[in-house]
Amino acid sequence: MFLNYMINETFIPNFVGGVFYRWQDDFTGWEFLRIGAGINIRFDPLHILNRSYFLGALTGEDPWQWSGIFYAQLTIRITDEWKFVPANIINF
Repeated sequence: MFLNYMINETFIPNFVGGVFYRWQDDFTGWEFLRIGAGINIRFDPLHILNRSYFLGALTGEDPWQWSGIFYAQLTIRITDEWKFVPANIINF
């Protein structure tokens, strides 16, 4: 699930969390957990930079295996003929 909170039109922090549950003969349970946080920086109506960090844990191993990844995304819009409205969306 993702959660975005609009502080102002320039800075929009975001949070993410999710799990992967597996049903199989050899393993049933929470296989992978992931959480993260980041910020969207809106430079102008056409350019938005997202910087995030995700931390994940793989279960079923002793001890758990941890991994992390830094994520950067630049969004370039083709036209600025739109009105920015933050969405209240839950993704699965």
